Amino acid sequence: MARKYHGITIELIQEKLGHTTPAVTRRYIGITDDEIEDVENRVNL
Repeated sequence: MARKYHGITIELIQEKLGHTTPAVTRRYIGITDDEIEDVENRVNL
């Protein structure tokens, strides 16, 4: 919710949760590769 509704960065969430990498945090909060690809396609990255 912090990321989605309040724009908190993955890195800040990572720090708060004590994760070693952003990848660990993404996995923990359920961000999938498909979701990342969808966002990239929508914003033409």
